[in-house]
Amino acid sequence: MKLQSFLIIIFTLFFSQLFSQKLEKMSEKEQMAQEKSRLYSQLRQADLQQTANQELYDVKHYELDLTVDPTKKQLAGSVTILAQAVNQSVPKIDVNLLNNMVVEGVQLNGSNLPFVHQNDLVQISLDKNYQPGEFFKVTIQYHGQTIPEWLWRLWF
Repeated sequence: MKLQSFLIIIFTLFFSQLFSQKLEKMSEKEQMAQEKSRLYSQLRQADLQQTANQELYDVKHYELDLTVDPTKKQLAGSVTILAQAVNQSVPKIDVNLLNNMVVEGVQLNGSNLPFVHQNDLVQISLDKNYQPGEFFKVTIQYHGQTIPEWLWRLWF
């Protein structure tokens, strides 16, 4: 009888430990799914909600120069945007960039441009009002931690 009780206790402890580990893994998977859903929602929302400034120009080309540093868990780089004014003059442009990224600077033809980065949007004042049909090329340098710590562990 004592042996049966002892085996039942051992059996119960073993499976409770196994079950709790499964719950931890499940919670990590749920956390991943929630974070993935949140990031996707942010990107989708940014895609669906064009600003008034974004309707004034047509992006013809994006050039990305990115460096991923897995040890620092950061992304650094630049995006160069070639765009053309459409329908009316363009005094400034808006570029979607999540707030967790830090904008180091914005240039047009090598000259620094003033900008404001808030609400996941970089608002850039151009050097002049670009008229319909005119092209302009803007480069934005940025860096930051792009994804939560636990996602870095899974991907790198």
